[in-house]
Amino acid sequence: MLDVLFLALPVPIVGTVVRYRATYHKKDGRFGPTVDTLPIAIPQSTGVITSAATSVEPEASGCDGLHVNEDIKEANFQNFSDNVDVLRTPSPTFLSVFKKVWKEEKLEGLFKGIFPGLFSILFFRRAYVSPAPLSFSDNYYTILPCNLFYLLFMVTTYRIITTHRKILYSAPKEMLRLLFSEYERHHPFKSLYQSGLVLPYLAQIFFDMFIIQILYSKLGSVGPLLNHYDNEEWWKVFHHPVWNEWAKVAAYWLIAIVSVAFLAPMDVIVTRLAIRPLHDNSDSVKSRHSEKLSDAGDFAPPSYLR
Repeated sequence: MLDVLFLALPVPIVGTVVRYRATYHKKDGRFGPTVDTLPIAIPQSTGVITSAATSVEPEASGCDGLHVNEDIKEANFQNFSDNVDVLRTPSPTFLSVFKKVWKEEKLEGLFKGIFPGLFSILFFRRAYVSPAPLSFSDNYYTILPCNLFYLLFMVTTYRIITTHRKILYSAPKEMLRLLFSEYERHHPFKSLYQSGLVLPYLAQIFFDMFIIQILYSKLGSVGPLLNHYDNEEWWKVFHHPVWNEWAKVAAYWLIAIVSVAFLAPMDVIVTRLAIRPLHDNSDSVKSRHSEKLSDAGDFAPPSYLR
């Protein structure tokens, strides 16, 4: 019961962090080129297309199929100024994303992804601390296999969090179809490898387990920072600092700052790779196009950013 409580408390924060990391904004407030994960929302115009014609031409030599020729003869758009950039939007903040999720989806949106976290507790006996911290076992030999298998839970959780669609856990087949492409459903572990997600995730494990933890163990615990002598006024204790212990404190802070500077970008990379669907080259164009249309707006939904 205590595990469930610790699981539920950080879920709204985790969901907001995942959505915030999944977005991409340049410093000038423009959207980046990653339209698959962040579709651009163009403001609606009051203009009217006056005439449009569509014709189907016969198969040309050297070309497969039919060629569709669409000719929009005249379009009159209003309310668009030449000096107005429709792609310019303010960069989202953590609080703005949180407020937008609450406004549109209420508690259901804030607590998305809680069920994969429950299953991860049953399998890995860990609290729901994703996306940033990693889970560690008592044995070094089980760290890599356990964390690699946990990637499946992490990817599922992230995609549940970032989708706008209604997820029905009572219909697992439909849920998997909405969250994963056909290639990912048939080759889960192979798609993880080909997505490029494994390398930055392993870099996180290596940096945290074999660098940070080793440095912390070498430093040891911090002792008293000030010496106190008998029959001495209490305020004079500040005249006798223990410089070795103060050096340890400074080293701990330096390691923490360096680790955050390294792990935070890696977390962003892992999040964006986790929510990006992977398609096989042999997939039919129609299937891939339909899945892209189905996924448009589901991953890193732009409605959270307006």
